[in-house]
Amino acid sequence: YVRVEKNGNYWKNIRPVADRIIFRIISDHQTRYASLRAGETDMVYTDSGIHIRQARKDPACKVFSVLDNGADIIRMNHKAPPLDDVRVRKAILLAWDQAKYISVSRKDTIPKIRHVFGKRPECGDAAYPEHDLQAAKKLLAEYGKPVKVEYIHTQTPRGQELGQILQQLGKAAGIEIALRPLDMGALIQKIVKGDYQMGSGRIPSAPDQGPTLFKEYHSASRANFARYADPEMDALLEKQRMETDPDKRRDLLCRIASKINKDAITMFLGGRQYHFIANRELDRPQHIIQGIPLFYSDVVGN
Repeated sequence: YVRVEKNGNYWKNIRPVADRIIFRIISDHQTRYASLRAGETDMVYTDSGIHIRQARKDPACKVFSVLDNGADIIRMNHKAPPLDDVRVRKAILLAWDQAKYISVSRKDTIPKIRHVFGKRPECGDAAYPEHDLQAAKKLLAEYGKPVKVEYIHTQTPRGQELGQILQQLGKAAGIEIALRPLDMGALIQKIVKGDYQMGSGRIPSAPDQGPTLFKEYHSASRANFARYADPEMDALLEKQRMETDPDKRRDLLCRIASKINKDAITMFLGGRQYHFIANRELDRPQHIIQGIPLFYSDVVGN
């Protein structure tokens, strides 16, 4: 566990609101929720749709939800055939049904998104490829060869469920997707090395997504794990770094978002929404939540 103590000399006398906060590391969602119901913890963070729904109906609990930007994603390695062909990548995106995944796996506790920023800044539909099996089959026919790809994911129930949904949706379009569950360390290592075809990831929440996009999509970035390279994208990413006019910069970011969709670089699983379940008797839980940084990697991923 991690324990933090109140600073009695803090300059703003209305903060902090708690004398002490103890953060306990509980990776299993079921155990985490059970600890709250048993009174062993006062508040839990969870992205388990089942427990969020249960807590909303439980008079002993109160759910606090924080909608932020960013996205849960699946990366496609542009250097790994057949994903080096844009027709194949687009077919996979058209076969994917984000709304179905959010309903089945996440129990509608995260938002559907159409671009890399999630809910802000607002960029319209940003040329998002909505689920369309016929369009996917047409692209595969143009490609003219069988499409077989491997998807690496965590061994968690969430990761395995996502893999099965992806596999079923791909099959409906004529795409064969093999599933390879890995522990988190091995999964990250393969993605960093580029030794994969499709793999889980996320665009983390951030006040300014410009630096994150540069890291993720610029051809010279060491963190460009999709191995994507395009001169037009590089120019847009560099220009948004230098632009000081807020409106012009927002336009550049939205052009980047649209190009990500048009070039079929990234598959979106849903937006970033954080849920905290508190014991209803806990005093001022919303003030405590405001003091908890949300920029972290979840213990349980895809």
